[in-house]
Amino acid sequence: MPERIGTVINGKWTLERLLGSGGMATVYAARHRIGRVEAIKILHPEIALAEQVSARFEQEAIAVNSIGHPGVVQIRDVDVAEDGSHFLVMELLEGQNLGQILEQRTVTVPALADIIDQLLDVLDAAHSAGVIHRDIKPDNLFIQDDGKVKVLDFGIARMVRGVRTVAGTVLGTVAFMPPEQIRGADIDHRADLFAAGATMFFALAKRHVHLAENDAAAAVKALTKPAPPLRGVAPKVSSEMCDVVDRALAFLPERRYPDAKTMRVDLRSARREQIPPYAAACMRAKQSPWDTSVTPPKPVTKSDRPPSNAPGLKPTSPQAPLILEPPKGTTVPQMPVFQSAGEPASGKLEPTDPRMPAFIPASEPEPDAKEPTPSPDLIPTVADKVPSTPPSAGPTRQEPAVAKAASKPADTEPESEPEPESAPEPEPESETEPEPESEPEPESEPESETE
Repeated sequence: MPERIGTVINGKWTLERLLGSGGMATVYAARHRIGRVEAIKILHPEIALAEQVSARFEQEAIAVNSIGHPGVVQIRDVDVAEDGSHFLVMELLEGQNLGQILEQRTVTVPALADIIDQLLDVLDAAHSAGVIHRDIKPDNLFIQDDGKVKVLDFGIARMVRGVRTVAGTVLGTVAFMPPEQIRGADIDHRADLFAAGATMFFALAKRHVHLAENDAAAAVKALTKPAPPLRGVAPKVSSEMCDVVDRALAFLPERRYPDAKTMRVDLRSARREQIPPYAAACMRAKQSPWDTSVTPPKPVTKSDRPPSNAPGLKPTSPQAPLILEPPKGTTVPQMPVFQSAGEPASGKLEPTDPRMPAFIPASEPEPDAKEPTPSPDLIPTVADKVPSTPPSAGPTRQEPAVAKAASKPADTEPESEPEPESAPEPEPESETEPEPESEPEPESEPESETE
């Protein structure tokens, strides 16, 4: 404030002249009692009363100095005045900020590209150190008399994140803030890249990104509308430079430059009137910077998958068959396992009837198992195998089959024993087989009568 000029702080710093004032602090040129001249930034009383500001003031000053880049204004000291005002002692710079220069004259495209190139170099170092500026704008880019750029207020916006004034206005400059920062969401380093693009837009188009009567109306537009293409408001700017600005001002953070280094490469390509590689690659991938929302793909669940036997479904690409799990509580029948010749006999079907088809081989005894020796009382004789009387029609037709089953253990006897079996077995078959052939003959006679 002007009324502070001439006052002495802590008995050693005399405020000589006003250098500038912003929404968070006022900067003075001050002379130390030993004759050294520095810049002193004094926080506004209403902001300094916030506990989180006073607690992190010194920590943020240490973080700024930890960046170790010549493009960051150096902080010499952190202290508190007699009246409780927190202040920083910084290096005194000679020159003008970009905002003052733009009010006086038009900055050429090459000159602006050089300023932004130096800014991106500082942001790359700061982001690597984990520090986000959060308030990049023309007033915070100081152009020294030798052309070097110094970034001012580094860390202040980060320090007062979430702090509001009495009127309820969020600290910062709405015209250069990305939508997520205006919304109050968590932001990352890409917010600084958006602000760098908004600074370029303001310098090239001589207007803000969103035209509005006040900050509230500008905030509404920033939250609902993407930035207009720079080529539409600045037709004399090359298409390559417009592509860089448009990509930095992408509405969605994931559509912007991933880091300051990538944006710097594109900026240098545009200065040489070459196609910026990253911006061009994004456009080829149909990632428009003007998209305001992206619908993520719906995850595929088991309920969304059609059954494998659904009619009318044709595979669009070769893929592995889909195996669906049965519903809970459903009993899945176990399929039988067929055994081929030479396979182990575990879990396989074994024949129970000697008349089984030939394509199902009977199980062979294991090599180590010994075949049981039949009792002499159970060995059938020829008299037992051959019936004494000829078999009659009806149920007695099953006797040959039973005889076959009973004669199965006889296979273990010496080769001389089975000779009697070959004689009686054909006899039942020859006696029983002619009977079914003679039955159809009476049925043919009525057919001839009806004809």
